[in-house]
Amino acid sequence: MTIITQYQHFSNINRWLYVKIILGDLMKKTNIFMAIFWTFAFTILASFILALIYSITRNWNIAYIVGYTIMIIILAKFFKPELKDNIKTFKDDFKNNWQKMLIITILLTVLLYISNYLVVRFMGTFAENEIIARNQLKSSPIIMGFSIIILGPIVEEMIYRLPFKRVEKHKLLNFFVYSLIFALAHIAFTNGLKEFIYLIPYSFLSLSIGYSFYKTGNIYMSIIVHILNNFINVMILLFL
Repeated sequence: MTIITQYQHFSNINRWLYVKIILGDLMKKTNIFMAIFWTFAFTILASFILALIYSITRNWNIAYIVGYTIMIIILAKFFKPELKDNIKTFKDDFKNNWQKMLIITILLTVLLYISNYLVVRFMGTFAENEIIARNQLKSSPIIMGFSIIILGPIVEEMIYRLPFKRVEKHKLLNFFVYSLIFALAHIAFTNGLKEFIYLIPYSFLSLSIGYSFYKTGNIYMSIIVHILNNFINVMILLFL
């Protein structure tokens, strides 16, 4: 009996339960392609929620605060087992890996700043995504600062890395795949394909943040690194 045939035999209530079972089964698949699928699905959902709230409020500050909060609730529901497990192992994961993570993260961050400086000098301007973030931050430092430093990293880490938590094989390949997707997601193509050059610094950014997740499999590690990275950048933009 096919899935469609089974679905047709259920009542409305049972059909809803059946859909939840099917979705739950899909979420448990340890296939890299399923991880990529859910990454893009959540990215589209987040974009839709942000756009919807902005269309209602005409205020990006409210859109980001409310939209990110809604996405955190949704993602926490989907990844509840992983989040609970990572809380239990966080202390040991940090204790056993912090030294190597610190060295690698610092090295990749240095490469990020060097590559970003060279690309900006070559292009004569910042990436479109960075220009937008700078303008929004300057227009509302407190609200946008909170969104960029706290809410954004939580949402992005759960979208771009957590789906790969369930992929048991090809750990190194997964690392480069979710790092590439993260980098691509930060490129705005309003200026055409030439924006692709900013993939270089954004890739180093993604690698520097994602290495802690690659090393430990603990999403809270990469969230903390991401928050620290954004905090430093926001402080630089506001006070330097």
